[in-house]
Amino acid sequence: MKDKQVCLRALEPSDADLLYVWENDTETFATGLAAQWPLSLSDIRLFIEESTADIWQTRQKRFMIDNSDGVTIGCIDIFDFDPLNGNCSFGLLIDRAHRRCGYGMCALLKLEKYVCDILSVKNIKITIAADNHASLCLFEKLGYEHVGTLRRWLHRISGRVDMLVYQKTFVV
Repeated sequence: MKDKQVCLRALEPSDADLLYVWENDTETFATGLAAQWPLSLSDIRLFIEESTADIWQTRQKRFMIDNSDGVTIGCIDIFDFDPLNGNCSFGLLIDRAHRRCGYGMCALLKLEKYVCDILSVKNIKITIAADNHASLCLFEKLGYEHVGTLRRWLHRISGRVDMLVYQKTFVV
């Protein structure tokens, strides 16, 4: 899935080192949406090997995000895919050096089109830490609606933070 600004592509074995860095970044841990323990390089390589499995079986899929220069700048996930009810969740990570450049928005729009047109998804759910202001602005700009709050859901050194649930519904 490619356009002028981003390309969403399948994982390659060569992505292991970059995913290892992102998955073990303590800032990513702080969002509350990543594993709360370090992942080994062999864990990442196994995940990449298994990523070729069919989304209809695994109910999840990760795509790498490349910019127009061919630089890998992030990844975007489909998970909790429920084909019977036409629902799924998304996860998005953009490398710190490439944030606030419009890549996240482009990748999300591209993945929305894919899940709607190809997977017949009608509802997308996003969970965002209440203190992740950049993500909140991005998803609200794209028409996601706040539909719920999980109070004091995430632990921070400074205290507890709410987890916000957002949803976007596509009319048939």
